[in-house]
Amino acid sequence: GIDNDSPSGEGEGKDRNSIYLPGMQHALVRAVAQAAIKPVTVVVLGGGAVDLSAEKANPKVGSILWAGYPGQSGGKAIADTIFGESNPGGRLPQTFYAATLATSVSLFD
Repeated sequence: GIDNDSPSGEGEGKDRNSIYLPGMQHALVRAVAQAAIKPVTVVVLGGGAVDLSAEKANPKVGSILWAGYPGQSGGKAIADTIFGESNPGGRLPQTFYAATLATSVSLFD
């Protein structure tokens, strides 16, 4: 998941220092997508927004599903969404910006 004990993770009383996926997760998505025969679905678990620009631009990534903290029945809900049994509506509670926005736009703009 996104929220972990790595230096880039977030937790109680600790903010992330980057909105990129932590560790080698971008490389993992790229490797899985490259090895897959069909387009893959990237499932993002975590409470904060992350930069998914690389995944969005990857032609082998067919979809991105943000699941937040899905809870006890989350696995079934995620599977039902991926396999077309349910349609959650596609609305997100937050905006997912590219990480480069932090350096290209003034915080006071």
